Amino acid sequence: RYVAMHKALMASRSDFTAASILQIAAGVGIDLQRLGVDLETHASLISQRLSRNRLDAARMRLPGTPGYLI
Repeated sequence: RYVAMHKALMASRSDFTAASILQIAAGVGIDLQRLGVDLETHASLISQRLSRNRLDAARMRLPGTPGYLI
C-alpha cells in the first residue's frame, strides 16, 4: 500500500494534518488501527529517521519537498 499512499499524498492539494493524513490512509485501504499501533511501536525509530532526513536536506540546502538533485 506504500505506492498508493505515496501517490495519494503527492496528489493532495490541502495542508496536511493528522486527520487529513488518516483520511487519505483510509481512502487507500490502510488499516488505521494497525497504523496507530505501528506508529506507537516504532515512534522512536520514525523520529530518528525524520531527524536524519531533515539534517541531510539542510546539508544539501533543500528547502522542502519534493527536491531535485542533479
